[in-house]
Amino acid sequence: MKFLFLILCFNVFAAAPKSNPYSVPMLTQVVYDEIKTDNKTIFLIYSARWARIDIKQNQMLDLVMGDFKKKAHFYTVDPDAMEGLKVPDPGSRTTIIAVRDDKIRAKLVGVTDSKLMTQFIDQNL
Repeated sequence: MKFLFLILCFNVFAAAPKSNPYSVPMLTQVVYDEIKTDNKTIFLIYSARWARIDIKQNQMLDLVMGDFKKKAHFYTVDPDAMEGLKVPDPGSRTTIIAVRDDKIRAKLVGVTDSKLMTQFIDQNL
């Protein structure tokens, strides 16, 4: 019985998300204030640390954003830690938004497919 308990505990802690599971850098107010006047599209990914789908979406965006880094900005916003952060809010997590002129221009919700993400970025540069 102890053995089963130990296995269960190991699986729970091994599956727990890391303290910072994001691949795409976190956004701060200082950074946002600097980049919003840059004349480039800002892609914000709204990812909660506890949601596996959000972490997967964040990791996939990290893979596809490399080709676009010179043309756009990419940052993570944790919807559970937005206090004091004045950025456009898509109203849901697992969402990537394209922002220009401090306004949401397009949303991609719940997508983890790299091809669809690439198309979304391409269409919103």
